[in-house]
Amino acid sequence: MKRRAMLASAGGLLATLAIASDAAPETAHVVDAPGAAGFRADVPGKFFSRGVATQPGYEFHRVRFLNRPLLEPGLRAMRAFITAQGRPPGALAAVELRLPAPLSGADGAAANAAYAVALHDAGFVVPGDVRPEARSNMAPIVDPPAALSIHAFTFAVPAPAQATPSACDYVISGRPDISDSGEMIAGHDYASAGMQKKAAFILGWLTDRITELGGDPARATGFQIYTRHAIDGIIVDPLSRNPLSRAGFTLVPGDPPGTAFELEFDVRSVSRELVV
Repeated sequence: MKRRAMLASAGGLLATLAIASDAAPETAHVVDAPGAAGFRADVPGKFFSRGVATQPGYEFHRVRFLNRPLLEPGLRAMRAFITAQGRPPGALAAVELRLPAPLSGADGAAANAAYAVALHDAGFVVPGDVRPEARSNMAPIVDPPAALSIHAFTFAVPAPAQATPSACDYVISGRPDISDSGEMIAGHDYASAGMQKKAAFILGWLTDRITELGGDPARATGFQIYTRHAIDGIIVDPLSRNPLSRAGFTLVPGDPPGTAFELEFDVRSVSRELVV
């Protein structure tokens, strides 16, 4: 009975924190972001999409805040930065959030609603409030924020005329250790075998999203791991055997956004990164 309750809670969290889309989770639905955004999105939804990739002639730039701002001032700073580069607010392609602590299903729904309103109020307006941006979300153990804050963001810019990329840039939303049907992968097994199963599932999910968007997993420039558990057992297998971690990885000690999750990855391939 306890496990059924846990899975029901996990499924509710998945709907609000991990998928957040009106489309069937296992069905690809890649569409162009509205206006001159310069990117396309996989299953845009009420709060975010499963991932984004640049359109021909564009590239992604990622900007990390040295000092994480709270949500509302952070969004205003993002808009000012993007427009200062001569790009419209609709060029925003991905947001990386930081939480004080992981959220329950009800708290996650409330946080998503507040996030959507804050985006709209900051000038990131999209038709029908269907968000094309990718998103990752986690609660760090080291220096946790006092409230929902922004760690980094990614936006699309025209690529230099001389650039002839062999594949598109992309950002895939953070994915926790839970299936589309709400099943927690490997349950609460945090030993090497359980963590390997969790990692293999997430890596497969991320790779599928990259492929759907027309990207190349071997071109990943950044790979992030969010967990409070030991990862020794997944470094050799499956991480070292997967092209997503070819450029190495960043471990951020902490928790995925939902209380039922234990491990989360996200991945990106961007042409430029900077810190402000």
